[in-house]
Amino acid sequence: MTEKITIGGVVQLRSGGQEMAVIEVAKDYICCQWFTKSGTLKTNKFPPTCLQKQEPAAVNLRLLGT
Repeated sequence: MTEKITIGGVVQLRSGGQEMAVIEVAKDYICCQWFTKSGTLKTNKFPPTCLQKQEPAAVNLRLLGT
């Protein structure tokens, strides 16, 4: 993995899904939070190899619907 994932960054599972905010970075896992489509706050830990960093500009464009 060449992308550096840091606390406060935005990531997504390599298999797809919603963007998630990084709240903790450890050696063996990255802890993320996100809201489901129904508005429920979720938190989970993922192996770093399962995540890809998202560029803030790309996230903002999706939020604006473009």
